[in-house]
Amino acid sequence: MRDESAIRKRLRDTRFRYLSRYLEDHLEVRPGNCIHNELHTYKGGETLQLCMLGADDPENWPGNICDTVENAKTCPFFQTDFNKEDLKAEFKALLEDPDVLYEDYRDIAMLEWALEDTVAPDLAWWQKFKLWVMGD
Repeated sequence: MRDESAIRKRLRDTRFRYLSRYLEDHLEVRPGNCIHNELHTYKGGETLQLCMLGADDPENWPGNICDTVENAKTCPFFQTDFNKEDLKAEFKALLEDPDVLYEDYRDIAMLEWALEDTVAPDLAWWQKFKLWVMGD
């Protein structure tokens, strides 16, 4: 059996890995992360992602389809729909929900069980730095 410090380190690293992935998924430049992008359903249940920038003026709105990463990366009007600090708080709240924790982050739940507590270990300095460097 491993000692408590090894389990705490594993828990810290696992939480960091999931948090990093969560931030990257939400801050990445892609259509679904832009405030102007909306998913529209039309006849037959088909869906289409449209850029709604300028949609308040239908006569001049180009009605651009924005459904690929390439479109989002080349768009000069891309604006992320998320804030890094809000995402961190959202992720922390997810981990506090026992159902979500057990279903989606089972390895964290097991490590916390092994430690018999749910107090999150503080991140290492390099992990804090990496999160700070990630896009806003």
